Amino acid sequence: MKKSLYLVAVLISAACVFSSVGFGQRPILGGYKTIDPAGEGAVAAADFAIKTQSESAEMEYVLGGIVKAESQVVAGTNYRLCMDVSANGGDGYYVQVVVSQDLKQTYRLTSWTSVDCGPPPAPDAENTRAKPPKKAPFHGSFKAIAKTDIGASLAADFAVKAHATKSKTAYKLGEIVKAEDREPALFKRDFRLCLKVKSDGKMSFVQAIVSVDQYSNHKLVGWAAVSKCGN
Repeated sequence: MKKSLYLVAVLISAACVFSSVGFGQRPILGGYKTIDPAGEGAVAAADFAIKTQSESAEMEYVLGGIVKAESQVVAGTNYRLCMDVSANGGDGYYVQVVVSQDLKQTYRLTSWTSVDCGPPPAPDAENTRAKPPKKAPFHGSFKAIAKTDIGASLAADFAVKAHATKSKTAYKLGEIVKAEDREPALFKRDFRLCLKVKSDGKMSFVQAIVSVDQYSNHKLVGWAAVSKCGN
C-alpha cells in the first residue's frame, strides 16, 4: 500500500514539473521573415526611422520607398528594412535600418547603415559580368507631374512662405521649373519641387520637399539651394 502511494506521489510530482516547464517556457524566437513592404508595420517603422534619423543627424531625410521588409518576433517585433532615401533634397541612395518595437508599442531605431541592399541588376545577354545594381522605380517613388498641378502650386507657395518665415528672409516664387509627387500612404501626398525664387533682388534655384497629410496640412521637410534643377 505504501509503495502504491509513493508511486502515485512520484507521478503527480513529475506531472507538475513537466506542466510547469510547459506553461512557463518562453516561445522559441525565430529569424527574420519577409513581410509586405507596404504593410502597416513596415510603413510605421520606416516613418519612425526617417523621423528619428532626421532629428539625430539634423538633416531632412525623405523616404523614397521601402525596397524590402523583414520582421522578427522577439519581446515585441524587430523590423529590418531596406529603404531608398534622400537627404536635404539630394540624390537617393539605399540604407538598411533596424527598428525595434516593444510590447508597449514603443519604437527604437537600433541601426541605420548605408548599404547597397537594392534589387540586383537585370541580366545582360551581351555581358554577363557583374555590374553595380541600378536603382529602379519603386511603389511610392517620386514621379513627374505637370507644373500646373494645383497640388504642386499650393505646395510651392507654402514652401516659399514657410522658408521665408523660418529664415527671416523675403522670398518670392518665380516659377515652378519641375514638379514631382508620390503618395506614401492613403490620402497623403509628398511633393518634390524645383523652384526658381527671388530674394534680395537675385534669382536662384532651390529644391523643396513638401509633405501634405490627409487633412491637407502642409509641412516643409526639405529646402536646398542648388545650382540648377529640373533639366
